Amino acid sequence: MVPDLASCLAQQVPVAFLRSTLKTYINNDQDRVLSALNDAQCPPAYVTAVLRTLIQVSESNDVPVSETIAEAYANQLVMPHSSASDDEPTVVRYKLYTPPECPIVASSTVLLREKPNILVSEGSTGHRTWEAALALADYILRHDNSKAPSQVVELGAGTGLVGLVSATKYSSQVIVTDGDDQVVSCLKGNINLNSWAQPLVKAQPLVWGTDHAIVHHDQIVVCADVTYDDYIIPYLVSCLRDFLKTGSRYCLLSATVRDESTLNIFLGCCHDNRLKAELQLTYSDPFDCQFFIPPHSPDIRIYRLSIDNSN
Repeated sequence: MVPDLASCLAQQVPVAFLRSTLKTYINNDQDRVLSALNDAQCPPAYVTAVLRTLIQVSESNDVPVSETIAEAYANQLVMPHSSASDDEPTVVRYKLYTPPECPIVASSTVLLREKPNILVSEGSTGHRTWEAALALADYILRHDNSKAPSQVVELGAGTGLVGLVSATKYSSQVIVTDGDDQVVSCLKGNINLNSWAQPLVKAQPLVWGTDHAIVHHDQIVVCADVTYDDYIIPYLVSCLRDFLKTGSRYCLLSATVRDESTLNIFLGCCHDNRLKAELQLTYSDPFDCQFFIPPHSPDIRIYRLSIDNSN
């Protein structure tokens, strides 16, 4: 599964990755691109960039630009735009799809306020959604057939996509957590963007290795892109062990394989703490994912962690 144009525009995929997709619309469907941009409620600067690229692709293939597209682009150029810089937050929309046998129960769209053009801001990573979170959200929606838990806890939640997707899939109580107070504040803002989520989802601080696990009798834990640093791995594994020993059924963990040795340190630490890590799925380029993941990105592995009761 690959995201369609409407999903890519809603996700505000960088236009450099859209040229080949836009080419399929230049002959008879140029106006559909504008319609999709309007439906996605994209910011003016992004609309301008997409229309400019559509015009460039059309002209380079000797295809006339439709009057509607030319007029819309001209209007964008004369429209007074905000002077906000690229690192200003924008609302990104994630369209959700599930197999027919696993219908979404809460909402088919998740809204997140992100800064998609930056890597890190003010010492935190909670300002954009990383590829490991996109893969885990897709896995939960399309591949996880487990009985719905009554509670989901997300660790190192970042923007909160995985937690919010869990709420749509399971209609469970969800607690999204992070060790950074600023990220927790952003999480609360993202929950408020999604009116359907406010009764189901809450955000709170949780520092690995310091704060106690949130105890619940029927719970799963989810986390994405949390194995990136050797230093934090013992604290992460300690936190996961506490959750799994106090009532969590299992943990779904998504790891971007930037450095195989770092991932092996994590898996070794799990083994030393009697946690079983079972590989469920690997996302590789070209990515079979309903959300856009840039080509040539590293593999992303989904693990299911549980207490190892073997001798």
